[in-house]
Amino acid sequence: MTYEIFRLLNRHRQLDDALRTEQQRRLPHIWRLQRLRRLKRAVKERLNRLMAPPLASI
Repeated sequence: MTYEIFRLLNRHRQLDDALRTEQQRRLPHIWRLQRLRRLKRAVKERLNRLMAPPLASI
């Protein structure tokens, strides 16, 4: 596992925790929730690109 993948996995977990915390608030802030979801999705997409097997050259 590379350092970048480790860092992104850690960031994904942090965003997940922040999302959970915000959702449990009595009055969750909708813009903060949207921002956290967008950041989490971006991290997940980056992880998928890094962990995808390389394309075979023809």
